[in-house]
Amino acid sequence: MSEPSTVQPDLQQLVESLRQTCSTVREQARSVREQDGDPNGLLARQLDRAAQFLDQATRALRAPLDDAPAPKPAGIPGLTGSTGAVPLSSLVSFLADVNTSGVLRIYAPDESYVLQFENGYLIYAFGDNPPEGTRLGEVLVKQGAIHRADLLRVLDKGWNAKETLGARLVSEGYVDAAQLQSALEAQIQDLGMRLFSHDAARFRFYPDERVISRQDVRMNVMGLLLDSARARDEERRKEEPEEDPWVPPLFDLDVA
Repeated sequence: MSEPSTVQPDLQQLVESLRQTCSTVREQARSVREQDGDPNGLLARQLDRAAQFLDQATRALRAPLDDAPAPKPAGIPGLTGSTGAVPLSSLVSFLADVNTSGVLRIYAPDESYVLQFENGYLIYAFGDNPPEGTRLGEVLVKQGAIHRADLLRVLDKGWNAKETLGARLVSEGYVDAAQLQSALEAQIQDLGMRLFSHDAARFRFYPDERVISRQDVRMNVMGLLLDSARARDEERRKEEPEEDPWVPPLFDLDVA
């Protein structure tokens, strides 16, 4: 049975976005091979596998559209699903490609996440179980942007619930906008590594919902995806055992 016609426009958008994302991933794989000079590099092979998966997902999602009636124009509804059907990286890329605004909530076994989009840009990301050392204040201290004593002074005073810690630190002159941007990018990249590693998670997108209002952060989603992929690749390389160097065999020669 065909799906209701009300969901067809969004399904078509998702199919087209996945197709474009697949093409972009394949292009990135070619670029990585050219840069590394290694046709069988780990990151290139991972990108190839991602492209294959996206191609399979595109064909699977395309099937219900074959017999569907012509769709009517519609906006993006609240999308709901699981990573078993659509990988989070493809979903996030899709939301960015269609320049949407709203909040994506992801529920994984050990952590829940909130991502806020504004016209396709990621402006807020939060995980409720971050590892030690990855909170914004800790990142700023680690980067040398603020002394721990000053950070604790601000935390002890508290701030308006509608104001972010970063905005308060900038307004009081403890850090500047460039330092805040650098810390937020590092924090969101770390969150992306955790987020995109989940194989079993549920998600729901709430169009036009707002968690916070801010103008200080506008992150490009494709850059986040690529940075997270490279960071995960580096982590895997560190965990892989080093191969023993090849040594030519030695032969005992019997001399008559």
